[in-house]
Amino acid sequence: MTSANRNPAGFSILELLVAMALTGLVVTSIVMVFDWQDRHWLDREDEAEARLTLQGVKTHLSRLLRSTGGALPSPFGGIVMHPKYGDSIDLVINRTGEEATTTAIAYNGPSSKNYLYLPVDSTTGFSTTGYAALQVEIARNANNCSPAGILSVGSWKDSLVILPIDSIIASPPQIRLNMVAFMASSGLANDNCAKSVAVTSAQTVYSLDTIRFAKVGDTLYQDVSRQGWFPLAGRIDTISFSYLQPGGSWSTDSVATNTTLEIDAVRVWFTIVPEAAAGRAASAIQQYASSVDISLRNASRLSNTRLP
Repeated sequence: MTSANRNPAGFSILELLVAMALTGLVVTSIVMVFDWQDRHWLDREDEAEARLTLQGVKTHLSRLLRSTGGALPSPFGGIVMHPKYGDSIDLVINRTGEEATTTAIAYNGPSSKNYLYLPVDSTTGFSTTGYAALQVEIARNANNCSPAGILSVGSWKDSLVILPIDSIIASPPQIRLNMVAFMASSGLANDNCAKSVAVTSAQTVYSLDTIRFAKVGDTLYQDVSRQGWFPLAGRIDTISFSYLQPGGSWSTDSVATNTTLEIDAVRVWFTIVPEAAAGRAASAIQQYASSVDISLRNASRLSNTRLP
């Protein structure tokens, strides 16, 4: 038998190289398919998470904004705008519907000018972390305030004001209100005025909660009744608030264009950057945007309520 008729004992180097190249192509294709599927799955997962976050924030803000000013007499504002920043808003809400009635004239006497002791029929529903809304009277004379008496001929009746609750006294039922912040913010920060504050009897006092929202970095934070800020949602790229004026125009600042400070609705616009965007080029980042228009429960609610 000649050597030409023999079966080869193995593969040549060239055949091995071709086989390895083909195998490499097949393996690479399989890896690329799995990698694409993995990235596609992560993108869809991030998209679902982003849309869920958007919906959750929209639902939460909508429910609270519709409640602002509710169960409060008109005209009483339930929204504090921050047009300078645009990504912050404060809400004032009577969430429990609780209220009390004053049982006697409360006088902020000389020894307690920093506090107003408010006798009420019940302290149920009031909290030391909350606020009370009521109407105060400050006696006036030629020197602007009268330290000698209250409710004189020149008495000045303020509109409803909000005062932070300092403490609750069980018996007899009283609510002690912190007057320092109010006196400073109202331009009446002097001893004579502080010693001349009175509240009439049989007046309704409303229990309030404050809910504040502010964006810091890429996180939206919430603070409920001075109990501290906690993160509400992450990956927030932008958030802004605008307000519908009674005339039908939208503005980020109703103070400049609307002297009555009335607003009928709030528009919230925000975008979210999904977690998978980390490390990607800016051009490859997919943002998810959403907006919602929220009509207030009571038409033409006042905005920029004073919050000491």
